[in-house]
Amino acid sequence: MSVQAQILNLLIKLRFERGLSYMPITHDLSIGRQVTDRLYVMHSGRVVESAPTEEVLSRPRDPYTAALLKSAPRPEQNCSPRRSNKPEQTDETRTSEEG
Repeated sequence: MSVQAQILNLLIKLRFERGLSYMPITHDLSIGRQVTDRLYVMHSGRVVESAPTEEVLSRPRDPYTAALLKSAPRPEQNCSPRRSNKPEQTDETRTSEEG
């Protein structure tokens, strides 16, 4: 488990055990998803969107928020199986190799 994940888990645990509030400031929306109930998106020093976190992340109303979400890496992009450099065999190549 990464140090970042351990710290986030600790913050979440303390929030519930001690009733603490946090106002994290981040450019990483995945962190916002993990540790906030409400998300504020700022652009050029102004709040352009504010709503419950899942609402902002699933239905962004501001074009800047939508652009941020589109540019964020997705887990499925990082976890895809590694592609081989070897070309795939087709029926045609199999036949020519066998003959």
